[in-house]
Order: sequence, then structure tokens, then C-alpha cells
Amino acid sequence: MTDDIRLKAACLALAVAGAASAHAANFVIINNDGPGVGFNDTTAVSPVGSNPETTLGAQRLFAVQFVADIWGALLESPVDIEIQAQWVDLPCTQNSAVLGSAGPLSVNRDFPNVPVANTWYPIALANALEGADAVAGPDINMNININIAGDPNCLQGATWYLGLDDNNPGGTVDIVPLVLHELGHGLGFVSFVDAASGSLFSGRNDTFMLNLRDTEVDLDWDEMNDAQRQASAINDPNLVWTGPSVTANAASFVGQAAAFSEGFLRMNAPDPLQPGSSVSHWASGPWTLLMEPSLSGALFDEVDLTIDLFGDIGWPTTVATDVIFADGFESPPP
Repeated sequence: MTDDIRLKAACLALAVAGAASAHAANFVIINNDGPGVGFNDTTAVSPVGSNPETTLGAQRLFAVQFVADIWGALLESPVDIEIQAQWVDLPCTQNSAVLGSAGPLSVNRDFPNVPVANTWYPIALANALEGADAVAGPDINMNININIAGDPNCLQGATWYLGLDDNNPGGTVDIVPLVLHELGHGLGFVSFVDAASGSLFSGRNDTFMLNLRDTEVDLDWDEMNDAQRQASAINDPNLVWTGPSVTANAASFVGQAAAFSEGFLRMNAPDPLQPGSSVSHWASGPWTLLMEPSLSGALFDEVDLTIDLFGDIGWPTTVATDVIFADGFESPPP
């Protein structure tokens, strides 16, 4: 039986036996902006950082497609992955801002080729494994903050840098790592567990939470009841990721012992709970990973351990997720 459920709102980026034949994923950006807004802004601009477009809206769209194609080169899917994207009013103050948000628009379970029965998969991953488009319409919803546009009351007047060359001038925010991060969520770096209550989405596990463990109580999340998961979601530093690909490669990207608990990479589990941030990110630290709660200026187009996590949740990939993808620390932390 195939069972899909549409999600009501956005959340926040290994070959599988029986999956469809290898096929690099094709990402389609669906422009969801109105006339003259966001991707449709006709303000004249000069080409910048290998982005050749000459209107603000076209530059924005070119940059987002560029990032989507990075994921497309790493993931396999015979089904187009459709991203509904728009530039919207998101919170911004002089010193902080919500840069963007994204998440799957639906989930599916018990489809042909499913790796684990009775378990929710984000729709783009489910479609890739099944080899068919099970749910009509977009797969991912993504918002980008339109307020980062030179307003002194928003990040002290910062603007988006739409170049593709990691050469942004001061006072700008790189669009590339932001979109790479948000699409990471849309592709599956997210749990559907209600962290505030610990309850499962529609009473079933999801493929992300199957890799979560609390090292203090020595239980995986699928072994816990709701109250135990609720407590674990705020049990830093004991909430960890146990997937084998991440565990094998984590020390090459993260050299500090503080990033680990019992040899597993920590997840974000602050007390009190931080909705939209808790559980579905790595723990914050000086190690600078793409899927931490806040983006670091040291990041650009690196996917680091995100591709390993995708292998752990079942994504067919064009690369072996048991291979180290960057120079790093030569030995695990003590």
C-alpha cells in the first residue's frame, strides 16, 4: 500500500537495493513570486561573480538554480524534484535574521522499493526510491528573506550576494550556502516528530528519526515513548546521530571531541526547545558544518556531512558516502 500525506507548512539537505536505475537528479525551480517581486524583480543590475544575469530577479533565480544543480549532481532520482520558491517577509533585526526556511511539502510510506516499511519518507526521497512521482505538485517549499536589501534596520544594511564565486564583499550575505542549507532540509535533513511533545507524525516513525539516539538513556528514538523523545529533544549533549555513513566520516570534518557523545556526532538539543532549530540540525560549535542552526561565513558550496546523512536516510547518491570528501583531521577525537 502507498500512503502519502500533504504537509501543511514548511519545516525550517547510497545506492539502495531495488531502487530505480542511476539517474542524476533534475531540480526544477517553480517561481512562486508575484509580478515585480522576488524572482520577477526587473531592477537592472550588473553581472556578478559568474552570475551573468542583468536583472535582480533573474540573478536570484540563476543563483538558486545553480545551488539546486549542486544537489542534482550528488543525488540520483529518475523523477524531477520540484521546488516551490518565493522571496518573502521574514524576521530581521539589526543584528539577526531568519535568512530562509524550507521543508518537504508531503511525505510517503510503504511505496515500491521502500527500504523500511511503515516509515515516513520526505516526498522527493520517496519518489526517487520508487521511481515514480507519487504526489502531484511541488515537492519542496522554500522561502528566502526579501528584507535583506540594504535596510539599516536589517543586518545593519546587508544585502544578498548573488555571485557564485565565494568572493562576496563585506556587508553582504552569500545566497549559495543559504540555499544549499535550506534545500538540505527539503530533501530530508528533518524529522517529522513533534519535538515539543515527542509524538510521532501520524503515529509512525520517519527515516530521519531512525538514526537518532540518546546516549544518556541508551535508547534509539524508535525505542522510546513520546515522553522520552520529548525529554531527549532537549538533552544536549546526549542526542546523537548513529547513521553509519556520518559516523564513519564525522571525524574528518569535526576534530573536536566536544562534538561527539560516545563516538556519535551530536544533534542540536538545547534546553529550552528551539522550534525550527532543535533536533533537525547538527549541534552548534566551532566545527562549521552546513546543517548547523546558524550559517557560518566560512561556508560556501560545501555539503560536508550532509551527503553522508542523506546516505543514512536512504538517498541514492552519485558518490560513495563511505568516502571522505574533504581534507581534514586524520584521527577520531579522543
